[in-house]
Amino acid sequence: MRTIPSLVFLALWLSAIPSRAATREFVAAFRDSSGAYVLSDDAAIYRLGSAHPSKLIQFSAPHGGAYHWLNEPTSFVRWRDGWLVSDASSTLLSFRPNGTFDRRVELPVRADRLAVSAGKLIVHNLLASTEAEQYWRSSDGVTVTRLSASDATKFASPLDNLVIVSGSEHGELYSGILIGAPLLRVISEDGKERKIAVAYTRTRARASFEHPRGIVDDISGYSQPMRDLYAPAAGGVVVLRNREDVKDAAGKPSPYVGRRADLYDGTGRHLATAVFPVTVRWVVSADFKTIACVTKDGDPYQAAWGKPIEGGVW
Repeated sequence: MRTIPSLVFLALWLSAIPSRAATREFVAAFRDSSGAYVLSDDAAIYRLGSAHPSKLIQFSAPHGGAYHWLNEPTSFVRWRDGWLVSDASSTLLSFRPNGTFDRRVELPVRADRLAVSAGKLIVHNLLASTEAEQYWRSSDGVTVTRLSASDATKFASPLDNLVIVSGSEHGELYSGILIGAPLLRVISEDGKERKIAVAYTRTRARASFEHPRGIVDDISGYSQPMRDLYAPAAGGVVVLRNREDVKDAAGKPSPYVGRRADLYDGTGRHLATAVFPVTVRWVVSADFKTIACVTKDGDPYQAAWGKPIEGGVW
């Protein structure tokens, strides 16, 4: 079997999610009080709602014409009246409200994921080697300082730094690891943090693979608890589960990928679970009755919250 060193795998992961295709694909989502949006691989922003995504802005070059990515974008946020886009480099791309390219913002770290928390820009450092180096914060979108001085233990693998993030209007930053234990890291505005256990169903075999070991060729067998996070304005957090193993009628593992979402309150108490008929990719909105999501292609789905469905290992 061909093997790929972890750093090479990391580069491949960044370039392959989502993979470039002949048709338009959505590569990232952002939600705030103004609405929910997705960014396309052809440099446009679409608004999400109850129907299919509607085109809002086409990014353009300073002197006209469509803007073309030099690197695949990894994340974006609505910042002040404009937009910021990251592409795993040490430069953020800044666009004016009408979508015209404005400038490049140089950073001391390589920016992977972006979020906005209580009006502050949050930057995830792609090359962080510890949790203490992962997140940086900015009030002006230019100057960044380290957000948290937490665990300084070195990551065993660069894959330990693959995360999803969501900021809240109340100042919390929610961070989930793509490969690892079903734990959600919550960082408050003052830098204090705690962890919340989240519901996730998996086999014993998958549970034994929470940490990347040496050379990694295939992550399909690893613990992959969550694929999206969303912090509603009312408080708490919504976690969209990722790759689960659910027993079928014969008692054998049946894959559930992006099919279940969970609502937690501010203390981490599990309030409810919603189940979707298909795999969904991003949360659009949620209240205490329903949750709306879209697929990778932008198809909208809505589900009602039901009783909490706890996770477990079997």
